[in-house]
Amino acid sequence: MMNDLAELMSSLVLIFMEYGWVILAIIILISVGFNIHYIILKKQVKQQKNQLTCMEDEEYRLFKLFHELTEAVECDTTIAQLYRVISHGAIDVFDDVKGAGIYLLDRQTKNVLIPKYLSEELTPLVKIKGLEFDELVSQQRTVNIAYKQSTIYKEVIQERKVFNLTGVELQKYFQDGYPELLDNLKIMVGPLILNNSVLGLLVLTGEGKGAYSRNDQAVFEALCEQSAHTLGNAILHRDVADKRKLDQELFLATEVQKILLPRKDPEFKGYQIHGVNRPARMISGDYFDYVNFSEDELGVIIGDVTGKGVSAGLLMSMCRSTIRSLATREGIQIKDLLPKANRLLFSDMREDMFITVGMALIDRKANQISIARAGHESVLWYHAENNEVTMINPKGVALGLDEGPVFDRMLEVQNITLESGDIILLTTDGIREAENLEGQQFGLHVLEEILCIYGKNGVGNLVAKIEESVADFSQSKNQLDDITVVAIQKS
Repeated sequence: MMNDLAELMSSLVLIFMEYGWVILAIIILISVGFNIHYIILKKQVKQQKNQLTCMEDEEYRLFKLFHELTEAVECDTTIAQLYRVISHGAIDVFDDVKGAGIYLLDRQTKNVLIPKYLSEELTPLVKIKGLEFDELVSQQRTVNIAYKQSTIYKEVIQERKVFNLTGVELQKYFQDGYPELLDNLKIMVGPLILNNSVLGLLVLTGEGKGAYSRNDQAVFEALCEQSAHTLGNAILHRDVADKRKLDQELFLATEVQKILLPRKDPEFKGYQIHGVNRPARMISGDYFDYVNFSEDELGVIIGDVTGKGVSAGLLMSMCRSTIRSLATREGIQIKDLLPKANRLLFSDMREDMFITVGMALIDRKANQISIARAGHESVLWYHAENNEVTMINPKGVALGLDEGPVFDRMLEVQNITLESGDIILLTTDGIREAENLEGQQFGLHVLEEILCIYGKNGVGNLVAKIEESVADFSQSKNQLDDITVVAIQKS
């Protein structure tokens, strides 16, 4: 037994002495392999740790930018400053970004990109006919772009997604040649979307190998989303502020216009006169006025400017001032006044604008009224004796349609004599064209009936009844046009 054990040990010693170096080599190789694997794993862990650190730094810079945007909005920073904060903030967030810019789509056409802020290092991504690359670099901040001129911008807007491209990939978007485009150029372009509508684009350009990482793109997408909300809220805030300012200006304009209208009925012996103006908007394109031509002559004027709103109100004021200044000339009559007013106003009016005017000149000494219509509504004459209404329709074209010859030739003046209780009614087309919910118009026939029923109750009551009847007829439908009525009754 002992002999067998000794022989076994002797055999093992001989084997180890013969193959020991092989075993040792295997052990060494295994040890080296483990060391190399450890080093590789350690390096990978370090790289991943560095990447994680970079991602954390990038996200920290992004959240810092979001905080800056929030503070900027709370501090009522201007939109122009917000553009700058977003662009420079984007450059700080990403390591390889050199240039950044914001384009907004024109709010009316929706097909033109307007540069709102472009940093100096931003590389142009569009070719504009007639501009060399160097010229485009220097002028890109002032050049509006039809977004279809840039294939990249067009596809970003249409597909509503971020484009993350490198120089090689960019070449296919510039098939007509873009020699200045660097091989190591890389870009990210993203849509600024708010309420399912594209506001514009955020553009980043930089240099480096390969495209931006997936994490970079995810961060950029978050930046585009936040920037869209921030800019959208800022634009809305500005629009609201502008509207408040405009409303205030319109209110002041309305108050000024009220001053231009008669504050009270004129006192003119032998006649009762009453007029009202109800604008469809804050500013009226209608007007009426009382002008003393002489001690025994009173002019009653009613006018209607084409269109509505501020432009119509301004033209109305011009017309009023022109007629008033001419009326102060001694001895002037309607047949002379209106042609002169037409010539003075014609040169300052657009081709699509005109003014209709109705005028009644009461001559107390001659016991007659001269009536003229420069394209205005028919004048209604209520005869108290037989309770009937007739229309007075002297010819005439509106002011501003013709420089003079046709206007002068067409203008007619009709002289009438009122009996006691008779009424002359001047209106604008807002009365006749008032509509109910079924789209039916008020019309002149109803106006004639009101005259016959309420003509004996005095001009104040008559005008009030006309207003009430139009309101009842229209029911809850918004007033479509300015309404102006002037009634003249002989005592």
